Amino acid sequence: MGLDVGVIYTKGIIIDDKANILASSYIETLGEPVKAAKKVIKDMEKEIDLNKYRVISLGVTGSARKLVGSLLSANTIRNEITSLVEGCVKLYPNVRTIMEIGGEDSKAIILEDGIIKDYAICKYVSGSYVNYFTRMFGIDIKDVNDMAMKGKSRIDALPKCMMFLENDLSNKMQSGYKKEDVLRNISLGIARGYVNSFKDMINNGPIMFCGGVSRNKVVVNEIEKMLDYHVIVNRNSHIMGALGIAILAKKEGKYKEFDFNICNYKMDTKIHSCLKCNKQCEIVSIYRDDKLIDYWGNKCNDSVKEGNLVV
Repeated sequence: MGLDVGVIYTKGIIIDDKANILASSYIETLGEPVKAAKKVIKDMEKEIDLNKYRVISLGVTGSARKLVGSLLSANTIRNEITSLVEGCVKLYPNVRTIMEIGGEDSKAIILEDGIIKDYAICKYVSGSYVNYFTRMFGIDIKDVNDMAMKGKSRIDALPKCMMFLENDLSNKMQSGYKKEDVLRNISLGIARGYVNSFKDMINNGPIMFCGGVSRNKVVVNEIEKMLDYHVIVNRNSHIMGALGIAILAKKEGKYKEFDFNICNYKMDTKIHSCLKCNKQCEIVSIYRDDKLIDYWGNKCNDSVKEGNLVV
């Protein structure tokens, strides 16, 4: 099992020993990564035949990987870039460039023989702008692609800054722009912002496009037009990080059967300020059924005594 717990979306996947997908889930995190991870696991539990399969390893990636990984006793915890590369190379061994636009940032990763040669991250281009308008319009994120494709109006002089574009489109709605026109233009803005941010890096193919925004054909078409290069989009491109961490969990061989009942346990975090010295460490302690199972943030051992936090 692989979990990718991000700020905006949480993704999950269960694969067999040949990396065939047996179950998957993709939901909004909504500011509660633990709750979202539990929901994803429950969704996948309903999808998989537990009379036929046993989950023997769990890997966690994403911005909340440490928190969720500790609470669920994950076998493997890795960063997003490592996981993303693992998933992409599994499906396309010859890939040279990985483009990713997720809910909180965008990335460009350059590979050589499947090994990371260079990478960059941009916090100013992300799918969060699309999320802003889907909430405003009260529509499902799954309907964005179809609505954006129906948009007719196109703003040629798009602002370079995504924040200005968001404000510009909000104002244009007051002058008659339709929902589909707004979604089309925010999609064009994301595509242009991405290419302008990473154009000096992207010069080798094959190129694979990942992340939730990869399902938006307006973005894909505009990127291909600007780069003058075909971009690979797999039907599972939006869950490549989850696939990658599942594969890494299998590779590490730290097998231990996953207990789906763990999601029924009470899970909690508490923050303690240690005042024993002038460092004043802010310590995050992790509890499962009121039992301390992990902690971090201490810069010295004075903050910890026999496994319990001293405050």
